[in-house]
Amino acid sequence: MNSETFTKLNKLSSEARYPGDILLQNQLLKIKEINDYIKNTKKNFKTSSDHRYQELLCHSLKITKKTSPYIFKGISKCANTLGIDIGNVEVFICASREINAWCARNGEKILIGLNSGLIDCLDFDELCFVIGHELGHAFYEHHKLPAYGICQSINIGSSRILKLMSWSRQSEISADRAGLLCSNIDATISSLIKLSTGGLSDPVVNVDLDEFEKQLDDIDKFIDKNSDLMYTTHPLNPFRIRAIFEFSKIDQLNSMKNKLTIDDVNKQIDEIVEKMNPSKIKKKKTSASKDEGNNFHPIDAYTAFASYYVLSADGIDSGGKELKSLEEIVGKTLTDIAEDAAENAFKQAQDIRASKLSKINKAMKCQTLEKIIAVSRADGEITKKERDHLGQICDDLGMNQSFIENILKFLD
Repeated sequence: MNSETFTKLNKLSSEARYPGDILLQNQLLKIKEINDYIKNTKKNFKTSSDHRYQELLCHSLKITKKTSPYIFKGISKCANTLGIDIGNVEVFICASREINAWCARNGEKILIGLNSGLIDCLDFDELCFVIGHELGHAFYEHHKLPAYGICQSINIGSSRILKLMSWSRQSEISADRAGLLCSNIDATISSLIKLSTGGLSDPVVNVDLDEFEKQLDDIDKFIDKNSDLMYTTHPLNPFRIRAIFEFSKIDQLNSMKNKLTIDDVNKQIDEIVEKMNPSKIKKKKTSASKDEGNNFHPIDAYTAFASYYVLSADGIDSGGKELKSLEEIVGKTLTDIAEDAAENAFKQAQDIRASKLSKINKAMKCQTLEKIIAVSRADGEITKKERDHLGQICDDLGMNQSFIENILKFLD
């Protein structure tokens, strides 16, 4: 690439970050508990980062022009594309057959780990997508909001945990866009397919972009009926695939007649996010029919009774964190009603589902289950008994219990 192309891509990469990612990160960073956690752990984080860096120097191969000209060329291309000083980027080959990569910060330095199993199965352009994706997390400063550490270390309440999980998903959209700018759409899709199939390629798997786009059309047709797939951490998550495919159609990246602007693409992604984002349920409910006999919508009542049933599996926590977390979602009055129901909470939830929520769609089921899981995790853990009760709630809603594991992968 010439300097003019890199200048164009530098500008585009600055504009490519998904607005939902920016909005949620800014909102979450303003929360006092999160802000205090980040300040208080800064010194420990620096010590941990230094230790990790020393381990990499001792046990992994650092990529330089001499140790691996091939990979270094890809690193240089990606850094130049995103306008990152390559002097601040250090990439290591980690001895693992697991097909994975990661990114971390150590002061001004950006550390990237590429497992040997990953390198083995990707060609140059595919590797550039992965490196670009990891650099994208650093470029868009996602490290400023350490989501995993926050979930593990402090109690921020269920509603904020839900927002944190939504941000995590949306940050992947931004990182994928950075990866695409460092590569091309063919290599982007083929690398995601390889990541999801354990590295399979020709002659076992042949990636044909036209065929895959037809598959995407099928995905779009059943996405509302299979909303649970949108919450998976799987590389071929329909949410991520649709988002990156649409971004590849922007006018700066192709010469198609029906080109899209970044704003056009973002609006399309907003529609998908809205189906997944629990924070928007409240707005929708204002126009929904009220439950006869009181002012509570059936989905809130179901959430209250089902959540209480899970929380009571091994006794409500003495500190009240779980009930306070439930109050954040459904309010104090409904929480008190559920508490009064006590041993009959699950029966109450079943009755509401059978009489008033028989036609609830899968997207709403996913949003409701994610809330219940977040409430259950408010005291810092989900016990085996609570997990069993969550399974019963899943069964009652007609959902696959794997959905629980997909959510817990983020929290645990």
